[in-house]
Amino acid sequence: MRVQGVIHGTKIELSEDPGLADGAEVEVILLPRRLPEGPTQDVSVNRPTAAGMLAHLPSEVDEEIEAILRDRARGSFREIPR
Repeated sequence: MRVQGVIHGTKIELSEDPGLADGAEVEVILLPRRLPEGPTQDVSVNRPTAAGMLAHLPSEVDEEIEAILRDRARGSFREIPR
């Protein structure tokens, strides 16, 4: 479910009824609303970059990604069981 809202301190006023019971616990992921692009407006500060999207992951993930890239470069692939 995706619902827009406005932040007021620690509360979020939703633009529509989410259809959940009052007091229901939810998990919220905050994404700033995309602003219209204009010649005088720098929207790059509000837009995450590909380089920063994985920064929160543990270092083991970096090692796994590097191993995948090495395998792809070597052309070594495992057989798919039938």
